[in-house]
Amino acid sequence: MKTKWIVILAFAFANTSTFRIEYSSDLNEYETAKEAIEHGFTLNRNDDFNIGKIVDGKLDSVYWMDKKLEESEKTLTKIQEEVAL
Repeated sequence: MKTKWIVILAFAFANTSTFRIEYSSDLNEYETAKEAIEHGFTLNRNDDFNIGKIVDGKLDSVYWMDKKLEESEKTLTKIQEEVAL
């Protein structure tokens, strides 16, 4: 299995009747989570980003720093589509 890591940025939008989150990434791939985290700080200048674990070209899981987030398959698919992975 080929594993890579990317930085994922989430943007929340809301008004009185709706709420949504959109995702983006520069799709730079890294060999380690640590490298992706370092790039995230460079991109965002704070810790308001996630990293994605890519296994064989598919988004496998999402992390905040070293903590795995419990995302549904539906959410993982949405993120993967929005970042154009």
